[in-house]
Amino acid sequence: MDLIEVSCNENRHPWELSRTTQLLHIVTALCRKIRSADADKSILIADIGAGDLYFDYCVLAEIRNIHITAVDMNFQSLDSPDARIRKTADIRQLEDYQYDIIIMMDVLEHVADDAVFIKEIERKLKDADPRYLIITVPAFQHLFSTHDVFLKHYRRYEKSSLEKLIVSNVSLSISAIHYFYTSLYFIRLFQKIIRKIRGNQNVALKQSGIGTWKYSKTHIITKLITLFLNGDYRLNRWARKFGIIFPGLSLLAVLCGRKEAGHER
Repeated sequence: MDLIEVSCNENRHPWELSRTTQLLHIVTALCRKIRSADADKSILIADIGAGDLYFDYCVLAEIRNIHITAVDMNFQSLDSPDARIRKTADIRQLEDYQYDIIIMMDVLEHVADDAVFIKEIERKLKDADPRYLIITVPAFQHLFSTHDVFLKHYRRYEKSSLEKLIVSNVSLSISAIHYFYTSLYFIRLFQKIIRKIRGNQNVALKQSGIGTWKYSKTHIITKLITLFLNGDYRLNRWARKFGIIFPGLSLLAVLCGRKEAGHER
C-alpha cells in the first residue's frame, strides 16, 4: 500500500489484493527463468515504492532464497522487519548493476522527470541477462482527477506514452505491455463524467482510497470483488494475445534484456 494512503485500518482493498496476486505470478515466473540454469541461485530484488511492505512479505512467503531491497522515501523507520529485507529511503543507496529484478508499482507517476528516473533505475539492474523490470502505472490522462492530485501524481499514462518513454530511455526490451482492470476504468470514467456534469470536477475529494476499505480480507464482499478483478486482469492478458486492446484503470509493462525475445505487446 502507498504510504500516503496508510492508516490504522488493516483491511486490504480488493484492488490491492488482486494486483498483488497478479504481480506475484509474474515475479514467480521470472524467478523460475532466472533459476533455469542455477536452481539454487540467490535472487536480488529491488522494490521501488515499497510502501508498507505488504507485497514484499507476499514475495518472501512464495519464493525461496531471495533478498529484497525495499525503497520508499516515506519510510519513517529503516529498521528491517525481516533479515531478507533491507529498507532504504534513498534510491541512491541501491548498488549499480546488482539486481535481477526491479519492481516499480505505481511509482513513475510520482516522478517529475520520469525519463531521467527510469534511466537511473535501469543502471541498478545487473548488466547480464536475464534481468527484468516490472512497471505498473495509472492509465489514461483523461481520467486524471483530484484523487491523483491527492496522491501527488504528475500524470497518468497511455500505452503509447509508456512505450515511448521506455524505448527512448532504456536498452531493455518490452516483453509484455497491456492495460488491466477494464471494469474499474469505466467506473472511474463514469464518475468523471458525472462530476463534470454537476460542475464540481475541481472540488477536492475526501480521502476515500484503498486505505479506507472497511471489509477484511476474508469478508465475502472482499473475496467476490477480488475474484472479479482477477478475472478482469486475465481477460486483458488473454485479449492482447489476439491483438485486442481493452482500456483499463492501470497499465503494466514487463521489460527484459535484449537477448530475451518473445514480445507479447
